[in-house]
Amino acid sequence: MPKPAGILSRNSDPRVLRLVLSGAQVGMASTQRRLIIVTDAFEVVGRCICPCPVVPYSLVDPTEGERLKPGDQLELRKPDGTVTKVQLYGLGWPSPVQSGLIIQLEPSVKRDDLPAGTEIWKVSGTE
Repeated sequence: MPKPAGILSRNSDPRVLRLVLSGAQVGMASTQRRLIIVTDAFEVVGRCICPCPVVPYSLVDPTEGERLKPGDQLELRKPDGTVTKVQLYGLGWPSPVQSGLIIQLEPSVKRDDLPAGTEIWKVSGTE
């Protein structure tokens, strides 16, 4: 009879046992990842706000975890310690072409909401 999931046998690899006892989650991708640290931002009047620099392709479409896509929940973690949740409005291609995409934040976000040093984190998928 197969063992229920999560039960370790006496023959289990000790490395697996250490991981389980330390609380590590094996095979689970993190649901949070830092995308960029804001250096500047520009506004597309009446449409969206775009923080700089671009998000590297490796974070837009990682080998593990979810792709970055419009509707994703993001956090703006400001240097003063405040955190604001916003939604990813879209992704844009910079001109000239760079090694990543531009984040477009929802129209309610203002340039003053993105002081230099603000970290932008993806915290979950579409909600």
